[in-house]
Amino acid sequence: MREVRVAIARADARCVEGSAAAVETAADAVEVARRAGRRGRPWLPRALATYAVALHNAALFGEAEPATRAAIAAYEGLRRPDAHTLLSLRIMLVAVLAGLARHTDALAAAVALAPQIAALRQFAPRNEAALIGRFLATTATCRLRTGDPAGALRDADDAVTALRSTGAPAPLALALFSLSDALWATDARTESVAAAREAVDLMLRPEPDDTLARADRVNALTTLSFRLLRSGAAEAEAVWLPAEAVRLAAEAVAKAREIGDPVTLAHALHGYGYTLGAAERLEDCAAAYRESADLRRGVVADIEETTRSIRKAIQDAERMAGVQVHEVYSGIALSTVHRPLSTGVAVTHVTFRALSPAELKWYLATEEWRGRAGAYAIQGRGSALVERIEGDFWNVVALPVPLLIELAPDLVTDGD
Repeated sequence: MREVRVAIARADARCVEGSAAAVETAADAVEVARRAGRRGRPWLPRALATYAVALHNAALFGEAEPATRAAIAAYEGLRRPDAHTLLSLRIMLVAVLAGLARHTDALAAAVALAPQIAALRQFAPRNEAALIGRFLATTATCRLRTGDPAGALRDADDAVTALRSTGAPAPLALALFSLSDALWATDARTESVAAAREAVDLMLRPEPDDTLARADRVNALTTLSFRLLRSGAAEAEAVWLPAEAVRLAAEAVAKAREIGDPVTLAHALHGYGYTLGAAERLEDCAAAYRESADLRRGVVADIEETTRSIRKAIQDAERMAGVQVHEVYSGIALSTVHRPLSTGVAVTHVTFRALSPAELKWYLATEEWRGRAGAYAIQGRGSALVERIEGDFWNVVALPVPLLIELAPDLVTDGD
């Protein structure tokens, strides 16, 4: 059980990063818990919840939705489910649905949670302020997208009130963005700009652990730079100069370069180019757009290469699933100054189980097949696909060691 606990602890520590590496670490924790069988079953809900949070923080909402639902179902299946974790996951599901632009579904899910949220506000407002605030900020966004600006303003205002007591700048800044959106939609332009100004001050505040230096901060800064340009329109009472929008967009680019993710950087550069154009810095604008376009082309090329690899893996896996026995041949030719040429061939017969489409899908998701001859690794998770082998195991892994020693026994008998 120690292995399961260590894997989950490692995933917990990284899930706030919002990175692909954090998602992979959390996925590994889920796999470790599943491999543990009956002993790992009590830990599986925790591992699934961490995986769902990692996906959510990485803005992978399409993958986060089924993971969150799986985590909720796993907790519900326990004899004594953790009520607080269940509520947190259900609130996160609302946010995931909103991230997928399914605002009607998200709002319906939020309405179902309203009684529990009301109970929290009545009996434990301080301890649960962060949870309540995040929930209300999300419902505000959903109400705004479904044509209820008055309801959005009410929820956003309540969210900001709840989060001011927590001392956590990131959730409060996001709630202030929701409040700014709601104020703008109700024609309170001056108040909208003031809320946005407070939000950006929070986003730029240095944090000891620098947890805000992630893609969500870049996206928030880029979005705010657009907001400032819009708030500088003729009808707005508070006019912010394009130079301030440029400053914020430049901050977003700097943070994106720190993160090192090309997609995030391309997005930030695009916003930066837009603000530079509004400031009539046309040469700089063109340079930012060019760099953004180059990054996007590189990302597309990487995606296309990955897609080709996946397609080939699918074809190989389907081919292997239809073949009962896979014959693996390895040839060795060995010659030295003191030894004439000697050759040999090792043959191993690998018999596969009858594989279902679900098993093929599972193995492809592990990505263990990448760079493997035959698109499987018998020394890893690919062993689950194999029924038996006849011959040398190491011949399937890489080098047929018994054949090598047969051809050159002095390799193991010499003193050095």
